[in-house]
Formats: sequence, C-alpha cells, structure tokens
Amino acid sequence: MTENVVKDQPGEGRLAHAPSDHPPVARAKVGVVLANLGTPDATDYWSMRRYLNEFLSDKRVVDYAGWKWQPLLQLIILTKRPFSSGKAYRGIWNNEKNESPLLTTTRAQTEK
Repeated sequence: MTENVVKDQPGEGRLAHAPSDHPPVARAKVGVVLANLGTPDATDYWSMRRYLNEFLSDKRVVDYAGWKWQPLLQLIILTKRPFSSGKAYRGIWNNEKNESPLLTTTRAQTEK
C-alpha cells in the first residue's frame, strides 16, 4: 500500500489515485505472525524420525513433487538425520519438563 500513498507529512498521506480532498491515510502498521509447525516428543531416534517425517513432508516446508521428495526423504534423510537432530535437541532440551524449548515457550505464552 505504501507505493500508492503520496506523502504529505511524515506518517500521513493520501492515496495517489484518490481525489485531492480525500482524508489522509494512516501509516501502515507492521505485524508479525508466528507459526509453530511442531516439535519432537523426545530426542530418541524414533521420536525424531516421526517429527522430521511430518515436518519435512509439509508442502510449506519443502516444495518438491512428492514422487521426487518422498523416496529421498524416506530412504536417505530419515535414516541418518534423526541421530544428528536428536543430538542437537539434547543440547537444548528442557530436562526439567522433559519437553523441547519450543513447547516450553509456547505453553508459557498460552498460559499468559
């Protein structure tokens, strides 16, 4: 919308195509959208494999044709990646609550 606004004063303007008596248009607001695409249940091989399979099968994450991507994912990536991902998650895991830090943060935000 900002490219269609003629600035009269800082933070104000009128639409370029609007009549000259059109009231000023308020400055556009910026918003942030947070999306949680999931988190593993644990750091062991099978939990990580299940999580990575779901996450990497999501078309919003990997935008390849399924017939190309799924064999690569199932036969190569998901046989090796759960080990390294599990190790990385163990380094940041919330051991007190036995959950990922993303889940801990999400729960805290939900409670507030």
